[in-house]
Amino acid sequence: MSLLSKGSPRPAKSSKPRLYTARFDPYSAGIRFLLNKKGVDYDFVYINMQDKPEWLADINPAGQIPIMEIGDEIVCETIVIYDYLEDKFPQVKTQPTDPYLKAKDKIFIDHTKEYLTGKITSMVKNPTQENIEYVCSVLKSINKIMGERGTDFLGGTSPNFVDYYLWGWVELLSALKAAHELSFELDKDEYKHYWAWVMKMDKDQHINNDRETHKLNLKCRTAFFKSVINGSPDVNAGL
Repeated sequence: MSLLSKGSPRPAKSSKPRLYTARFDPYSAGIRFLLNKKGVDYDFVYINMQDKPEWLADINPAGQIPIMEIGDEIVCETIVIYDYLEDKFPQVKTQPTDPYLKAKDKIFIDHTKEYLTGKITSMVKNPTQENIEYVCSVLKSINKIMGERGTDFLGGTSPNFVDYYLWGWVELLSALKAAHELSFELDKDEYKHYWAWVMKMDKDQHINNDRETHKLNLKCRTAFFKSVINGSPDVNAGL
């Protein structure tokens, strides 16, 4: 598993779809889960986001991951990649075909980005009580939405792109809780729909395949975020 940093040459084009990713990046994780579910045979390139290769800006001027590359087609931005892959590999559906349901899912992701992901990111270095309480309140709203949908997953009877998007952040939150030794708990009854979803997602074969491929578990995620907290990110934690 090579890690490309400043000074690393850009890899030659692949005959397979390629994902530029990072092991601990929640945005990239959701894309990997979805690629696994669609059965896409792809390769991946790890990018050191603490010391980026110079050519990264050539394929994404924003210098961010994930980036999907298929032949001469290069697509950036997580939600855009979800849509692109849905059209590119339509055999396995990961988005609703009903326009209203699709709109509801897009709104859910927009609200998650606005109200949840930024607060979780801020907890990497600053897990204040205010941030913790805010995240818990957002998860309570998500619990309510899950209850209203009345299905095992946000996507219905099986996970869809919304479930995979959210799961990347749920795993990050668990690692931050362990890394900072935080004691907050989500009540099993008050958050019952959320916990039922967590238990099912944790058993998803596409998520577990990703864990095996990228050598990921709570222990190595926790080690990584402890290294971030200490100011020396160890992107090879657990390898």
